[in-house]
Amino acid sequence: MKRLKDKKLFDNINSFLSEYLPTIRNKSDNTISTYRMTLKLYILFFEQVKGVDVFELVTEMLTRDSIVEFLNWLGSDRGCCASTRNNRLSCIRTFYKYLALHCDPSLVSMMGDIAEIQKERVIKDQPPVVLTEEEVALVLAAPDANTRIGIRDRFYLTMMYDSAGRSDEILSLKVQDITITGKTSKIHVIGKGGKSRMIPISEKATALMRHYLKLFHPAQEKNQYLFYVEFNEQKRIMSADNAARIMNKYELIVKQKYPNLPHLHPHLWRHSRAQQLYSAGMPLPLISEWLGHSNMETSLIYAHSDVEMKRKAIEKATNGENPLISKEFPQFMNDKDIIKKLYGLA
Repeated sequence: MKRLKDKKLFDNINSFLSEYLPTIRNKSDNTISTYRMTLKLYILFFEQVKGVDVFELVTEMLTRDSIVEFLNWLGSDRGCCASTRNNRLSCIRTFYKYLALHCDPSLVSMMGDIAEIQKERVIKDQPPVVLTEEEVALVLAAPDANTRIGIRDRFYLTMMYDSAGRSDEILSLKVQDITITGKTSKIHVIGKGGKSRMIPISEKATALMRHYLKLFHPAQEKNQYLFYVEFNEQKRIMSADNAARIMNKYELIVKQKYPNLPHLHPHLWRHSRAQQLYSAGMPLPLISEWLGHSNMETSLIYAHSDVEMKRKAIEKATNGENPLISKEFPQFMNDKDIIKKLYGLA
């Protein structure tokens, strides 16, 4: 059996996530999940880019240069925006500070080097990357609906899109959080700050939900997680890593024919659904409530980005009249007989 070259590093990671953040820093579960995902991605970067097996990873490799490379990799390979990369940088800084001040004082000298890494400038109100309706359809059609896993994956991707929920909100759903009424349904989610809201689910998504529940929740155990994995004959909540693997799997499949497909990640579904709802005419305050935004200004990115919707609104408001466009008389105006009939002269 392989042994970790730097077991202390992984012990420190565990104590950072399970003791320091929740107990000393009093961080919420959602915030801790962000730190956990950041460290997982950092380790994945070492494996995929640096060729460092997880068993060979040591604390000394966590340098300023490796962090800069990691941030660049997030942008180039995973399509993460500047604000996301800045958030990952903040998480790593906090973890390194924990290592230096609570685990290994010899690392204090490196804290200054890491502090020098500048956060990227974030352009305010920059339109988010979104999937077109055609791209959404392509991805949702990619899972094999004739297999058990394919049915699960299609339903998971459909729920991410149809609900526009955050990843942790959807993964935390239990059977008891679902209410099916006729052809439609709704889900009860707990969002940021412990705020709850109800999200309506469409007819098509509800039909998939019914089929999924029959296969994966035949006993209708109310306290069971909607999306789960089985390990040692026990059902456990599906992790964010598992969810990411599902998205990566179908991203690669669709990209074989459509290489320009954006990198699939939970917030891409959320942005895409919100943008399409706004383009279809849903009022911004309702979209803000749908998404669980505490401040409606957060939802303004969808209003700023939809130029075509603005164009149609202008045309409707002006009845198509535009002083910059020369008017052309209809061709029938040259036909004397038609003119006479129009004015009752014939």
